[in-house]
Amino acid sequence: MAAAPADWQLECTKLKQRGAYLLQTGQWSDCTFLVGTEPNQVVISGHKLILAMASPVFEAMFYGGMAERNDPILILDVQIDAFKALLEYIYTGNINLTSFDKACELCYGAKKYMLPHLVKECTRYLWSDLYPRNACRAYEFARLFDENVLMEKCLQIISTNTKDVLCDNSFEDVELNTVITVFSLDHLNVDSELDLFNAAVRASERSVSPCNDSPSETTSKSPEPSTSKENSQVVNVESSGENSPEAAVSLEPVAVQPAPTTTPKTSTDAGPAPVEPVPEPAATAGGFNEQAVTPQRH
Repeated sequence: MAAAPADWQLECTKLKQRGAYLLQTGQWSDCTFLVGTEPNQVVISGHKLILAMASPVFEAMFYGGMAERNDPILILDVQIDAFKALLEYIYTGNINLTSFDKACELCYGAKKYMLPHLVKECTRYLWSDLYPRNACRAYEFARLFDENVLMEKCLQIISTNTKDVLCDNSFEDVELNTVITVFSLDHLNVDSELDLFNAAVRASERSVSPCNDSPSETTSKSPEPSTSKENSQVVNVESSGENSPEAAVSLEPVAVQPAPTTTPKTSTDAGPAPVEPVPEPAATAGGFNEQAVTPQRH
């Protein structure tokens, strides 16, 4: 950390300028935050007293009964730019909103650290930046944080600009509950119900496409295990009789089951008496010419 210039306070005539200087330089900082997720993490210095003056969450974090002892303090659920903007508001009172996404992220941080005025300003910015292309996303954000006024505003835009909302590519990324809510509105500005049908098809294809990939893979793979199971069953049956998988494969197309043929042999071995009549027809079969001659004698 670079040394602070002497008498820097004389150049900061306003309180917000002094706060900005402390935030930028880290002068007299007594806590640090590690913001973001690996590998994109940033260390930001802070001042416990200034933070506790603005947020009851920071007050409990630094001066409460369960005061935070770890340093640096991990901040994983707030984006880096949003956390910097949140500290800028605490130190200087400035609210720097430049995009719809940043307003949503900053509003989340303001909710987390109980900064109601910042939440109100973020919500106001979202109202001013509402268009058909982001009305559904803003509705989902408002529903997540129970911003009822913003929810009603989004539904009004969706109701009056339904066709533009449905035709925008962003509608393919909305949640299923949002689609149901849109289709359940009393008034929808569309040419015909065919517009709703086409939008529902696009949304369903977008939401089901990841699921369809897995069934297609499973269906393409399912015949292989099924046939392998059939082969394994045949091999098990044949291997019990001959202990040879190759023999089982060769017998499979013939559909000959050796098990029934072996059972008669076992029955003949068990009872020799039924076997004795068998050669007698063979003998008569050998003497077929004599039987054929006897009718001629009569």
